[in-house]
Amino acid sequence: MFHRQKKNNFRAALLWLLVISWLTFIFCLSAQPSFPVNFTVNEYQIISSWAHIALYVILAFLVVEAAVASGINRRQALVVALAVCAIYGASDEWHQFFVPGREASLNDWLLDTIAALLVVFFYAFIYRFKLVDC
Repeated sequence: MFHRQKKNNFRAALLWLLVISWLTFIFCLSAQPSFPVNFTVNEYQIISSWAHIALYVILAFLVVEAAVASGINRRQALVVALAVCAIYGASDEWHQFFVPGREASLNDWLLDTIAALLVVFFYAFIYRFKLVDC
């Protein structure tokens, strides 16, 4: 029993470390003044939108897994993931307001939050229909 508890604590700590690393990665991307690419405005918007979705889908997944590994029940873990992504997405947009060449965007924050919602719905579906041993 003690060995299992120790293994679960290690897994939880590792997952929270991954969450912190991913948050740092997002912060570093947001701190870039601009990206040296030659896209049209439309191409840039499409790429930027998909980047936001990908970054926050991964963040939400990591937060859910870390929360569950920490002993938080699944429903609460989904709420925690959504809250973390929405709050961090808002703080990320606020941060970009101060970065030269970047701007804060309500649409980007909405994409971040929608990406987290996709993960929440995915997990809710899996938990509801017990597609995995949770």
